[in-house]
Amino acid sequence: MPPARSLRIYTCALKPFEANDYFFTRDSGLLCRSLQNIGVESKVIMPRQDNGQKELSADVIRGTLGELQSAVWWRNLRIDAVVIVTWGHAENTPLIRAAKEAGIKIILVTDDGEGARTKLVDLLQITWQKLYHLPKPRRMVETLAKFPFLYVWLAWKKHGSYPQYRYADMITCWTARIARNVRQGLQSQITGMPEFLLGYPCSTDANQIFTDKDPSKPPSVLAVARWDAVKHKRPHFLMDVCRTLLKNDVNITIHIYGVTLPFMHHVHDGLPKSQWTRLFLHGFRDNSEILARMRESEVAICPSAGDCGPVPMAEALCQGCSLVGYGNVAEWAAKTGYGTAVPLDTPGSFSEAVIREIQKWKGGNYSRQNNAAFWREHYSATRIAGKIRDFVESGAIEPPLA
Repeated sequence: MPPARSLRIYTCALKPFEANDYFFTRDSGLLCRSLQNIGVESKVIMPRQDNGQKELSADVIRGTLGELQSAVWWRNLRIDAVVIVTWGHAENTPLIRAAKEAGIKIILVTDDGEGARTKLVDLLQITWQKLYHLPKPRRMVETLAKFPFLYVWLAWKKHGSYPQYRYADMITCWTARIARNVRQGLQSQITGMPEFLLGYPCSTDANQIFTDKDPSKPPSVLAVARWDAVKHKRPHFLMDVCRTLLKNDVNITIHIYGVTLPFMHHVHDGLPKSQWTRLFLHGFRDNSEILARMRESEVAICPSAGDCGPVPMAEALCQGCSLVGYGNVAEWAAKTGYGTAVPLDTPGSFSEAVIREIQKWKGGNYSRQNNAAFWREHYSATRIAGKIRDFVESGAIEPPLA
């Protein structure tokens, strides 16, 4: 009798990323590695690249658009399940449907916070945030011109995401609020509801032991994002917040990671010396360096508009930081006592929230070890991989999400 075949759970990225070392620290690449680390056979499926470059990893399978939308192609992979990191875009539905028709279990790891928000007021708020914090000379014209079109696009995206959710056996969501919204959207469309899991795969060190920070060191605030995504990540708003913070707190230091823009350096260079020496624009850095900085920082800030759950902010929570920002994860952090959801979308309100968080740290309200332990239950890639493996083997999640 031949030996039993090991479980085969592949992941799927919906864009033709380069499979370099950084790729395997995020999303589908990270989850692939995490599945491998717990004994599951795993590779990453991606669209083909057009640049003709040599593949960098043996753990990548690429297909043409026709192949990725073919049930026969998926069936020939002979896998038990595929974990697809999706943003809810409707154009990815044919791929998901093809994998389902091949008899493969579908796990959707959704990074879609906007598309799952069903209330009119949510869509209006996201639309306003995306446009209001453009550079001032363009703000009024673009806000008036693009507001209705962006709102319509968000509304279309909301409805466009649900067809792919219908094919899911399990859906992993950033927060309970997103899970409820997706569940409500599916109730009228399907008879059997998929399983839901709270969490998202993020880089963490499960064995990390935290030490108390030297009290003589100044409080540290950290922000990480793709700042060249101007309308979404809002670097202009970030720099307004930094100016306000540095003026209002003479001890605080701010560390900004991610691709920076020329105007950010211009703002930095124009600050008084007592302020610019406390603002650091690090640019793009290795993830290990950023995680180390997170372990030395008290507060992570997220000025993004309508972000579902930025991975760097979840990583910061898993390194013991508290969080100040907007959106689903900030609301969850505030609800559970690990941060603040900013009430007003202004630099003043944001900076006041950060200073209050710093005071909580000084007052002994937070324990880095306890903070990290709570969030790693939800955002550890190893934990997510284990839950996915157990679901594929048993067809259930323990404990189930109510």
